[in-house]
Amino acid sequence: MTVNQNLIRLLTASTLLASTASIAHGYITTPGAEARGYLCDKQPENSNCNELRGNSQSLEALKGFPDSGPADTQIASAGTPYRVLDEQSPLRWVKKEIESGPMDIHWTFTANHRTAKFHYYMTKQNWNPSAPLTRDSFDLVPFCEVDYNNQIPPMTLSHVCNIPQRSGYQIMLAVWDVGDTANAFYNVVDLTFDDETPTGWKHGGTITPSTDLKTGDVVRTRVFANGSEVSGLATRLEITQDTSADLWSHALATKINAEQSEIQSGQVNAQAEFVPVYGTNKIFVSQSSDITSVEVQIDQLPPEHDVTITGVEANYEIVEGSVTINFDAKATGDTMSVNATLYDHGGAPLAFEHAVVEDNSSHSFALTPVSEVSPGHHILKLVSSPKNGGDYVRENFDMMFKEPSSGEYDYSFPEGLGSYVEGTKVLQPKNGQIYQCKSFPYSGWCNIWSESASQYEPGVGSNSSDAWDEAH
Repeated sequence: MTVNQNLIRLLTASTLLASTASIAHGYITTPGAEARGYLCDKQPENSNCNELRGNSQSLEALKGFPDSGPADTQIASAGTPYRVLDEQSPLRWVKKEIESGPMDIHWTFTANHRTAKFHYYMTKQNWNPSAPLTRDSFDLVPFCEVDYNNQIPPMTLSHVCNIPQRSGYQIMLAVWDVGDTANAFYNVVDLTFDDETPTGWKHGGTITPSTDLKTGDVVRTRVFANGSEVSGLATRLEITQDTSADLWSHALATKINAEQSEIQSGQVNAQAEFVPVYGTNKIFVSQSSDITSVEVQIDQLPPEHDVTITGVEANYEIVEGSVTINFDAKATGDTMSVNATLYDHGGAPLAFEHAVVEDNSSHSFALTPVSEVSPGHHILKLVSSPKNGGDYVRENFDMMFKEPSSGEYDYSFPEGLGSYVEGTKVLQPKNGQIYQCKSFPYSGWCNIWSESASQYEPGVGSNSSDAWDEAH
C-alpha cells in the first residue's frame, strides 16, 4: 500500500473515531459517589449510555465556570458529543446515598496534568430534576475549592470537602481546572440525601440498574443475617428475553415484594408503601428480622464476542523522533475487524492500522506515526466490529511519550530506598521523570515509602512535593 493510501485510510479513521473535543483525562471515583459518566463506563451501573464506553475521561471544555465553560443544558456532557449525559429526569440516573458533612472526594487520572484547582457546586434545594441542567440549577458559590498551585497531582488523588445540607435528589458538579491548558474537566455526580424509611423497616440494600441483560442471564438477591447467607430468602429472576436495566430492576423489585414478607423493594410513597420503579429501587428489611443486608448479584452469560488487548505500555521513549506501539489483539466469539488509531493530545491522528482477526486467533500490531512525535500525552483507540453483527468493542489506552532519559540519576525508584540523602536523584518509572531529594530536614521523608504508604513517592505521591523536586 502506498503512503498516500495510508494517509487516506488514516484520515478516514480519524473521521470515524475522533471527535472535535480534545482528549481529557480524569473522573470522580469516590466510592459510593462516583461520577455519572464513570457509572456509564468503568463501573457500568447507568444504563442506555453505551456510547460513552471508553470515554468517561473525555468530558473537557473551557475552564472558568460559571462565567465560561460548557453551555447551559450541556453541563453534564461538557459540550462533548456524549450528549446522552445531558438527559435529565428524576429516575434517569443511578443516585448514590450520602450525608451532609465532611467527605473524601477521589479523582482518578489517566493523564495527570498540572492543576490549578478543583471546585465543586451543588444544585439548589428546590432545583427542577425534570429539566436540563443549567447554571440556574446550581448554587454558583462553590461549596468547596482546593488550590493545587499548578503542581502535578498523583494518578489518584483525594481531598476532603464539606458537603452542604440538602435533602432528596441533588447533583454535585465537580470541575478540575488544568494549569497548563485553557481547559477543565467536568463531572456531575447524582446523589440522594433521602434517609426516610417507614416505621418498622430499615434500609438493607439497593437494586442498581447497572447493565442491560440478555436472554439466559440471571439476577438474584443474596440475603445475609448475622454474617451468614440465608439462601431460603433469595429471590431469583431469570431473563427470558433481552431487556433493559430499568425493566429488570422493576421486575426484580416486584418479584421480591410478591415472594417475601420481611424484605420489600421500591421507592416509598406518601402512604409508606413500597412501589417498584423503572430505575433504582431501594431494598428494605423488617427491623424485627435478623436480616442485616441484601445484595444483588448478576450472573451474565459470557459475551458473544470480544477482543483482548495485551502489550500496551503506559510510557514510551522517543527514539530519533519516533516511537513504535507494539501490542497483540486476540478475538474470541467471532471474527473481528479491528481498527487501531494513535492520537496526540489534541486529537490529531498519527498512525492507523487495520486487521481482520479470526475467531480465537491473535494479530500483532505495530503502529509507527507517519510524522515526528512530541513528548506528552497520547491515546490509542481501538474499535472492533464482529463479522456476524452485534455490538462494537471499544477500548482506549492513555500513554505518555518521553524524551530519552539523560541517565543522570542515582537510582530507579524504589531501588536504593533507605539510602536517599539530600541531592539524591531517582528515576520514577511510572512517568519517566527524574526527581531530586530535598535538603534537610525534608530529606528524611525521601526514604518513607511502602506500597501501602506511598504519599512521599517521587512525582506521584500525594505529598511528593514535600520531599522531592523535579530534577533539571
